[in-house]
This record gives sequence, C-alpha cells and structure tokens, in this order.
Amino acid sequence: MEELTIQAISASLIINTVQLRPDSELLTDLSYFNFMTNGGYAFDCHLGNLQSELMEEAKQAELKTLFPKNMLRALVETVFEKLKQSELVTPAELSDWIDQFQTENSSSV
Repeated sequence: MEELTIQAISASLIINTVQLRPDSELLTDLSYFNFMTNGGYAFDCHLGNLQSELMEEAKQAELKTLFPKNMLRALVETVFEKLKQSELVTPAELSDWIDQFQTENSSSV
C-alpha cells in the first residue's frame, strides 16, 4: 500500500477493480489521492461498488470520474444495441432497472 500512496510521480488515471468496503484500509488510503495529478481520471469498474465511496471522494478531489452505475448503464445499452434490441427498453426504464438492481444489491447486504 505504501508504495502506491507515496509515489514520487503523479498518476493521471486510477482504475479500481476490487470491491471496496466502507471500512477498508485500502479505501481510506486511496481516498487521499495524493498520488494523482490535478484533473486526473478515476474509474471504478467493480459493479459491487455501485455506491462507490471512492468515486465520491474522487469527485471531491476534483478528479474526472466514471461511477460503476454509469458503466453498467453503458454496458447494458451496448448489449441491447449489439442484439439490435435497443427499442425494447427506454432510457428511463433502464435507469429504473439499474436503481432497482442497486437497491437490491446494496453494499450493506
């Protein structure tokens, strides 16, 4: 962990691929973003982090962010597009599905 957070060279991109629990030491250490350049990008691609505290912290640190919920929406839209079934679901219905999925699969469960 120490090797990541005390880097002498600033990073412009952080991609998270693990589930970060709210009480995780890794989440706490990463949330300082002292290893990131100003205006860098933060991307959380672990769908278990639909309510991503790391991305909330990244927004507060003025990094450009991509939340898992947005990634899930884009993924589902792409699948429907590839299957030529985009007309089966409206953007509002897709948002409702993702919200329901998020509620049913919250990190507190």
